[in-house]
Amino acid sequence: MGDSLLPYAAVGALVYVLTLADLRLGLGLTMLCIALSPELPPEVGIANLRLEDLLLPGVVLSWLVRMARERQAFEPTPLQVPILLYLLLAAVSALHAVSLGGADAVRSVFFYGKVAEYFVFYLVFLNNVRTPEEARAFGVCALVAAGVLGVWGIHDFLVGGEAFAYGKMSGPPGETSNVLGGYFVFHLCLAIGVLVEMEGTGKRLVLVGYLLLLFVPFLLTLSRTSYAALFGALVTVGLLRRRSLLLWMFAAVMVLPYFVSESVLARAATIFDIFGDSPPSSWSARVYAWDIFGRRALAHPLLGLGVGTVSPGRVDNGYLHMLVETGIPGTIAFLWFLGATLLLAHRAHVGHAGQPFLRGLALGFLCGTVGLMLHAFGAPTFTAIRTMEPFMVLLGVVTVLANRAGEWGGEGRAAAGAEARASDLMIVTTDAAKSPTPSPKPQ
Repeated sequence: MGDSLLPYAAVGALVYVLTLADLRLGLGLTMLCIALSPELPPEVGIANLRLEDLLLPGVVLSWLVRMARERQAFEPTPLQVPILLYLLLAAVSALHAVSLGGADAVRSVFFYGKVAEYFVFYLVFLNNVRTPEEARAFGVCALVAAGVLGVWGIHDFLVGGEAFAYGKMSGPPGETSNVLGGYFVFHLCLAIGVLVEMEGTGKRLVLVGYLLLLFVPFLLTLSRTSYAALFGALVTVGLLRRRSLLLWMFAAVMVLPYFVSESVLARAATIFDIFGDSPPSSWSARVYAWDIFGRRALAHPLLGLGVGTVSPGRVDNGYLHMLVETGIPGTIAFLWFLGATLLLAHRAHVGHAGQPFLRGLALGFLCGTVGLMLHAFGAPTFTAIRTMEPFMVLLGVVTVLANRAGEWGGEGRAAAGAEARASDLMIVTTDAAKSPTPSPKPQ
């Protein structure tokens, strides 16, 4: 082992000890690693390896030991079927490609393992959030981790660090500004959701300060895809859940030009050039790549080319990337997963009337999911480590919120549960919307 790897080994050993001593602490450290860990140096011998990849086995081991000791059952999840179906279809696609010689076996195993790892993160957090206080702590931890990354970005901007080597903020080594922008979109949405539901002037002022802190590095990414995704997410959730968001957005758009740099304004203005005769060169390159890979997807509609056959940077469209690699069935399974996630977040939101932070966290997650779905039209959002890992971690927390709505809802939880059930029925079928909602059973 080279000297350059010794710091990573020392940090890893310490984190393992802490994780085995207290699983909750290990989960919190995992969230910090997701936000701050760069890719490990090439001396490791494995590409795209990060600290949380090394930490995850220890977390899983600690969790399994805890389950066996306490005879704990697995937490139920309505996402089980689409997740298993997608993983099965992705595995079949990879095996088919390898068997025909169209994909490298090692590369396919690595990329499929990374996809499976995202869902392992989900299972770990799903099965280790037991109280409202723990759910709240993990939500705060996610926001704090993103805030630390934002402070690092502002610092690098002021001192002219490596993150701004190309004139815009990028992530740790191996990460583009576009993907980092998606990370900020998700966490800005989380904070906005909490702000909308939170009570108390002091708490709201803290959240406003946090949003300003995170908004600065978000703008410095100069990611037009991320700008459009955040705008679209807030408009969507504003129309569906909170019309007041639209008023705040209008005010922000009117005031923002007086406080941001010319480079940011010029970059944002070019978003509309894609509809003109002279679109940005990056947009033209994307359309050209989409045409090429779209033809490949049509040539292999059932099983695709196999997981790991297309580098994420070559197709800046998460849906097309998935279609090329897993075919139409795999893409449909993942879209089913995303649709079920939106319903789950909605149920978690309406089921926590007496818990402002948890209700706001669920609303923010709903908003953030919409943001990532929009972001995926211009970035490999659903394959990138930076965006998928925090998304799956918070999805585990929000799933527990949906499962525990009747227990943790606080004041008016019976009414909130009735609202959740009625809302689900309205979304699934219009006929149910016309049916009278049954009264909640007396306690």
